[in-house]
Amino acid sequence: MKASTTKRLWFGIIVAVLLFPLCFQLASGTITLPLKGYQPKAKEVDFSRESIKNGSYQNYVEAYAKDHLQSKHFFIRLNNQLKYSLFDHLNANDVERGKNDYYFESRYARTYLGTRFTGEKILSEKIENISELKDSLSAHDIELLVVLAAGKGQFMPENISARYDTIVKRPNDYELFSAGLAAAEIPVLDLQQYLLSMKDTASYPLFTRGNIHWSFYAISFITDTLVSTIEQQLGVDLPEYKREAIRLAYEPSYYTEKGIFASLNLYWTKLQDTFAYRDIIPASLVYENKYRPKVWVVGDSFYGTMETYQVPQQFFDPTTTFFYYNNSIVNAAENKQYAPGNIKDYLSQLEEQDLLILWTTDAGIRGFDWEATNNILDHYRGN
Repeated sequence: MKASTTKRLWFGIIVAVLLFPLCFQLASGTITLPLKGYQPKAKEVDFSRESIKNGSYQNYVEAYAKDHLQSKHFFIRLNNQLKYSLFDHLNANDVERGKNDYYFESRYARTYLGTRFTGEKILSEKIENISELKDSLSAHDIELLVVLAAGKGQFMPENISARYDTIVKRPNDYELFSAGLAAAEIPVLDLQQYLLSMKDTASYPLFTRGNIHWSFYAISFITDTLVSTIEQQLGVDLPEYKREAIRLAYEPSYYTEKGIFASLNLYWTKLQDTFAYRDIIPASLVYENKYRPKVWVVGDSFYGTMETYQVPQQFFDPTTTFFYYNNSIVNAAENKQYAPGNIKDYLSQLEEQDLLILWTTDAGIRGFDWEATNNILDHYRGN
């Protein structure tokens, strides 16, 4: 009797294990969260005699099946969790734990230290192009503003990983690029220095432990200086606003705050963070005697956090367009519904704009500004 019960038990366990992937597949992702991060999909191959003969169609079908296998989300997260909980190992590309439980993408640490250096010649060429761009835009009554967003490694080098302690810091992209822009008299809003000036006096974190982006508390101050800078540069009065009282949370309220830890694809972490919010709301929805400039922004995900905070939606014209890495676009009125697009496809509308903002972090200077300046200069040169 006992032997029979044991056999039934093992039979039930085996059946459950065999049916486990099927249950996940039928649940369509409701049992566990989908994986975060970049996951390239299988490139479609047409069904044909030739594709079957050379094996490309079979490879595509296999890759497609893997892409749509729901149980992989569970097992990958489980694998990551076991490595994290048992061995303190982070199973994510370019992510590392720094001191005091601050997490970084390693490129920000290497950019600060100068070991990830673009080179003086390339930086000088970028500045020369931007200077020419400023003059070309000015001839058409369009202002240019370069915004240098704060990188986490540059902001808190004391917290980058101990493995960098023996590396001697060298001149880096941010230092040379910002100095070159100033020498060329190109309008710059240096948010790196702005946040550094607040580092020792801010009541709440300007960068949280588990995110690569600045905090939404920091964005509330950044909004102040961005609005005042644009008002001064354009000679206009942007809409008035007021602030809600500061509220605190111990779980992030926005997806963009999950940042690094979302990319780790874990079920649980021991990370403790404080999130402070100081919401900005319009003083009035009637914009009488106020000006909402038409703005084009070419930038990275740090400007994307401004969209999440509703800055362009509140202060800029609804037609304001964000060219994300100059390969996808979104209008301020469309609430982050990105579509493929490049600035060169919209240059017929350029002269309707009041302001062009080029926005980057220190780690993004190497690729900055993703050919946007050349696209516009070619347009003006008639190329």
